[in-house]
Amino acid sequence: MSITGLEPLAPGRPRVGSVVMLYLVRLRRRWAGELMAALAVAAGVALVYTASVASTLPSESVRALSDGLVGDSQLQLIARGGTRMPEDFYARIVALPGVRRVAPVLQVPGNVIGRRGEQGLMFFGADPRSVRLNGSLLDGFTGNEMVRQEALVLTSPVARAIGVRFGDDARVQLSGRTLTLPAIVAGREQIGALVDTAIVMVPLRYLQRLARTGREVSRMLVEAQPGRLAEAQAGLRRLVAGTNVEIVPADHESRMYATATRPAERMTRAFGVLAALAGGLFAACALLVAAGDRRALVRHQRMQGVRPAARVATLVVDALAVGVVGTALGLALGEALSRAGSGAISEAGVLMDAFPVTDRRVVTWESVALAVGSGLGAAAIGVLVALLRGGDRRRRRVVVMSWLGVACLASAIVVLVAAPGGAVVAGLVLLALALVLVVPVGLAGAVGAFEAANRGLGRPSNAVELAVQYLKIRRWRAGALAVALTAAVTVFAATALRGTEQGLEAGLDRTTALTAPAGIWVAPPGSGSMLGTTPFSPGSTAAAIAAQPGVARVSAYRSALLDVARRRAWVVGVGVGDTDSAVLADEVVSGDAGDVTARIRGGGWATLSAGLARALGVGVGDTFVLPAPRPVRLRVAATTTNLGWPSGSVVIGADDFRRAWTSDAVTGYRTVLAAGVSDADGRRQVTSAVERGTPLRVETAQARADRQRSAAHAGLTRVRQIALLTLLAGLLATGATVAALLRQHRSHVAGLKSHGPTTGLMWRTLLIETGVLLGAGAALGALFGVLGQVLATKGLAEATDFPVVITARPGVAVAVAAVVVGVALAVAVVAGYAVARARPAWRH
Repeated sequence: MSITGLEPLAPGRPRVGSVVMLYLVRLRRRWAGELMAALAVAAGVALVYTASVASTLPSESVRALSDGLVGDSQLQLIARGGTRMPEDFYARIVALPGVRRVAPVLQVPGNVIGRRGEQGLMFFGADPRSVRLNGSLLDGFTGNEMVRQEALVLTSPVARAIGVRFGDDARVQLSGRTLTLPAIVAGREQIGALVDTAIVMVPLRYLQRLARTGREVSRMLVEAQPGRLAEAQAGLRRLVAGTNVEIVPADHESRMYATATRPAERMTRAFGVLAALAGGLFAACALLVAAGDRRALVRHQRMQGVRPAARVATLVVDALAVGVVGTALGLALGEALSRAGSGAISEAGVLMDAFPVTDRRVVTWESVALAVGSGLGAAAIGVLVALLRGGDRRRRRVVVMSWLGVACLASAIVVLVAAPGGAVVAGLVLLALALVLVVPVGLAGAVGAFEAANRGLGRPSNAVELAVQYLKIRRWRAGALAVALTAAVTVFAATALRGTEQGLEAGLDRTTALTAPAGIWVAPPGSGSMLGTTPFSPGSTAAAIAAQPGVARVSAYRSALLDVARRRAWVVGVGVGDTDSAVLADEVVSGDAGDVTARIRGGGWATLSAGLARALGVGVGDTFVLPAPRPVRLRVAATTTNLGWPSGSVVIGADDFRRAWTSDAVTGYRTVLAAGVSDADGRRQVTSAVERGTPLRVETAQARADRQRSAAHAGLTRVRQIALLTLLAGLLATGATVAALLRQHRSHVAGLKSHGPTTGLMWRTLLIETGVLLGAGAALGALFGVLGQVLATKGLAEATDFPVVITARPGVAVAVAAVVVGVALAVAVVAGYAVARARPAWRH
């Protein structure tokens, strides 16, 4: 007699047609369960795919810009700290032995305003000499066209974002001027991969006139003659000795960008690995629901004498059917979610102040292969579990798994204490494995405690007693475990990821308090505005602002980006008259926070972010040379977090800053309002004092802090996407697994109702059964998730130097658990009612 409605395969070699026919006949009776399993697999595959895509940073746009500029050149001469060099260097470089070609380039930060908005961009000035280097920056334009063209060349994504069409006039804020200029829009067919960068292309001579730089440039690209690179380098060293110019490799920008994105890469990798692991577990658990039915089929085939190969072939077809359908759906769903959450220009965050990049979605073949492999692999594991024997062997496996789970948990705690920065991914994986191994024991304990509590009542509940018996039925044991595991993994992963994200956000928000004491800020808009690194001539602006009746004090703000120890560091100059702290005490990693501000204002001292100090090989009290346009020797007053800038930060005194940059230029003004003056009144007064036509943004400290916070949070966009998608995929997988398990109860419920139980009793029974499974899984997931928060935040703080608030967030765990249990119970209410209404066979 067959338990499936079709005789199993006859003894002998398995035939593909017979195996497929067996599956199709079985599918007629269990199509709904297979569909639920496929949906759960799809949720896991979609999560793996989107997490992998989100973890891939768009370094190609920077590489394209670098290649488009440098072409065949091997070396660059760059002016340090955002300064410039005389274009006269061109003739002197060309005359050096070993030099083949030279091309000057000018970079000027600015702002472009269209009908729909504005965008801070980097203006690049080049000419036919760049074309001769075979760079792609001017592809699509002949050298003569670029020389004669007096227009802006905007990339098509930028033009669409701000509302500029080909031939339109755009307003440009550049070097203290507001201009109206014609615009040309270039797409991928003209400039290739450069379309993904946040740049404006302008002929060199035209940009020099617009920016009023005279015959100065930002860099010189040098191509050496074949076999004479060393000779050319030696000549260049002699030429730049004692100047503000340094020699760097041609791919210098790509290297700086790689260093700047390394912290984000570590964060997204940690989040991506945990999300991918969760996705694989979702898919595997989906197939566990029907493990009891498959095990019964295998046992029946074994009794009939079907060979092992045929039994395995039966399960392989099951795995392929569900795995292929689920994987295909998951890839489609993942692609849709990934496109919906793909980045835009603004999502590059503060990195745009140093690198003219956009946050472009990058899909690699590795991401697709990982998603496909996880779906098919998890389906195979979930189906082939049916080959495992039960009985005493199962009990021994549970004991072994429990001890392995304890060992994994202990190892994760050791990682947290001993090496959180270097092993955050390993620690999270160990925690996830510990959770998976502990859930079976935790579920058994929860069922036993629930049964004992019910029987301890004066009048035990029939629904509870029946639900407990359902939880003990061997046929559905794997399915029950699958529901608990899916809920546990969902709560654990979402809690750990969301809690860590909140810790990162809180740390970044804390750094915006550096601007809080100032009532009104005045600074140029556009590229460089987030960090305040765009210099301008002070003129009479400060005096005009100070003369306003509502202004108590005005202090100059100075900051710049400077390449230090192969990193693009953020250097901030602190004024002597400032009353606020140079560095917040919470940002100090080592050193006396109380003495830092006084030492920096006194001159000769600086703070370094911890990673930058490690790269320079210095500590508190040591001296180092800051490689500014005019190098200065300073002592380390303290080490700090990176103050939100991933490449590292340096805080020095205002006098040291002026000496190092040999300039009185400022990058902003911080205005403290008189007592009783509101921010709105203060802003109106300061705006009236700023010279008409001068493109300076006047904003309250709160508005600036909100803008910086938004930009900082934009850098966490990928992390936030992974955390949200993990929760959504987990909800889909949990709901599908619950529905599949309850549907398996249909025939048993129908038979039981023939002996008297009502639809209401059976409905309550199914809801109680589901509630116990979800509650046990969610409780364990929340407990492990809180531990995962602490491990991840502490590890990322040490690995990235980002300001992170390290604390357990049980509220996040409770909220996530409530959402998961609530959504899954809502599914159970509907699916359970449909099953509870099943009629006994004799009533048909």
